[in-house]
Amino acid sequence: MTDNKEAQDAFDDAMKLWLESKKMLEQTPTKENALKIRENLQKMIKKLLEGTKPLATPDLALISLTGKLCRKPVMLTIDYLLKIWGVDLPNYHEDIEKIIKNFHQNLKTLSKNRLNNKESLALLKKAERQFKFFEFMYKSKSHFIPNLLSKKADDNFLIIREIKKIYKKEAENDK
Repeated sequence: MTDNKEAQDAFDDAMKLWLESKKMLEQTPTKENALKIRENLQKMIKKLLEGTKPLATPDLALISLTGKLCRKPVMLTIDYLLKIWGVDLPNYHEDIEKIIKNFHQNLKTLSKNRLNNKESLALLKKAERQFKFFEFMYKSKSHFIPNLLSKKADDNFLIIREIKKIYKKEAENDK
């Protein structure tokens, strides 16, 4: 929650896109839904970035980085589902490896920042453990149930939102 209406509207729009996508993930898989989820993700990223602009502070870069951690499991899930549903994705393996590497780089950066406390560090560790599921999913020969993927992505989203709340509180306390 923010007092800035423009930012809050953008965040609310992003959440609506996520909830719409989550419902589709819980339905019988279709290529159409998968493509719509991918489209929603791109729109959601744009909305989240729009939401952060009015809130710019010196600590915004760190807080914004938490958003990138939220997106990585969702991106992996969408591309994974598209792939198993037979949608041709050029550079699939390279893109997935890049997403995984980027997640770990962002996690490392966040783990070393001044806004951390014991709770946020524990949550970062939890997010790292959660993300291992997505790495396993990518490497596995088995196919995973879309509903499970949705739950795992949602769990990660909630963990990262808690970290973001802590960072915002710590940044406010520094003022």
